[in-house]
Amino acid sequence: MEATLDQNSTMYQSMNSGQVSLWNSYVRDIQEASQTIADEKLDSMATFKVLTPTDQNRCFLIVRDGKIKYNIGEDLTN
Repeated sequence: MEATLDQNSTMYQSMNSGQVSLWNSYVRDIQEASQTIADEKLDSMATFKVLTPTDQNRCFLIVRDGKIKYNIGEDLTN
């Protein structure tokens, strides 16, 4: 599943200002959903990607089978 984060969303604006708590909550929800789908053996549906609003070839988040493969939030807190 793929989604694009809206540049005008509260989540995007808070990430832009360096606050990632809302984003981290969203990531946990996506991770749990991905794990649940993987547990049901629906592997083709257990991958989630959140694309950047300005470049659909780049991702903010990739979760596969309940495991985080990439999370921009980690880059923002370092």
